[in-house]
Amino acid sequence: MARSQVTRVNRLRTAIIAVGAVVIVALVFVGILYSSGRLGAGGSGAENRYRDLGRNPHAMPIEIVEYFSYACIHCKNFDPVIEDWKTTLPAGVQFRRAHVGYSSEIALLARSHYALEQHDALERNHTRLFRAIHDRGKRFQTAESIADYVDGFGIKRDVFLSTINGRRISQLALADDQRWREYGLTGVPALVVADNYVINMDLGRTRALEIVDALVNELLAKSSGQ
Repeated sequence: MARSQVTRVNRLRTAIIAVGAVVIVALVFVGILYSSGRLGAGGSGAENRYRDLGRNPHAMPIEIVEYFSYACIHCKNFDPVIEDWKTTLPAGVQFRRAHVGYSSEIALLARSHYALEQHDALERNHTRLFRAIHDRGKRFQTAESIADYVDGFGIKRDVFLSTINGRRISQLALADDQRWREYGLTGVPALVVADNYVINMDLGRTRALEIVDALVNELLAKSSGQ
């Protein structure tokens, strides 16, 4: 091979390596943004921040609902973010979680969520259930298995079992699951504001909460006549 050809090959090789390095750095940067919740697949344009269901919300307090499941790893990862964020909500705004129930196993977790909530035992067991399922690989397939797990953590086994099988708990779980379907949701976590605004979660967790905050501020301003 002539010297000039060797030089061209070396330059080409150097250029390819340089381009590859730039691509790798870019991918790493994008990965960091995505994992932090600052970047999502859906872009950040104003036109796809949320879906307006056209219900002309005016009720106070303003309710923000997070639809979730203990079986969802994304919900587990989102949970600490939600916990910090909800402490910043202004007066006139309330937050609650609604557990979906699109399968028999998920429905069992949903009824457990409402049973624990009814007896003020949810706070002691909420994170425990996430960790049991995702950190220790535990599967809860019967009410008895969950009763054994939560026994002594704000609720007794027999109280839990009598509550989870009650009509009231089934009604609560069914109502929230029906709303989740009415909103046209297909996954969790999902955020709905004032029974009208369905947030685009593809924009990333941080961006989704920023959108919720902006909507809340608009609704509060309208309610005060500003």
